[in-house]
Amino acid sequence: MDQALYRNPRAYDILYQHKDYEAEVEFVLDRFREHGNDGGSALAVGCGTGNHSRLLQRSGFDVLGIDPNAAMLDRAREKSSATFRVGALPDIELDRTFDLVWVPYTVVDYLELDTLPSALATLTELVAADGHGRPDRVRRVSWLPLTRIVSAVLA
Repeated sequence: MDQALYRNPRAYDILYQHKDYEAEVEFVLDRFREHGNDGGSALAVGCGTGNHSRLLQRSGFDVLGIDPNAAMLDRAREKSSATFRVGALPDIELDRTFDLVWVPYTVVDYLELDTLPSALATLTELVAADGHGRPDRVRRVSWLPLTRIVSAVLA
């Protein structure tokens, strides 16, 4: 992944200043509530500068944001009192599960294809038994048949 933009979180925030983070969070929370959930803990994988994390926290979630870029996390800490730590798929190791696991924006697009099955398995393990996992969108790998991905994860 080209890291230039991610080494300058203020430039990242300027670039995405018109992105409707509130609408994205509301969309995800609507899906979350449709599954009978109403709050609790949230994991934001690829949290960037913390915009989604801040809004999830404002909605009552105990939020952990994970991102591979320390500079992005420093900026996230300026915006939110959520917990942030360095990490990246597929190698996220946590000793707990979350009611909501969200992979916002294009995080999955940055994964190497051969790491996709283990990344999806990791995400699945992080979702609580009655929780909800939400990958945002997948462009680069959208040509892969879903059955192939599921089979690889379950293998």
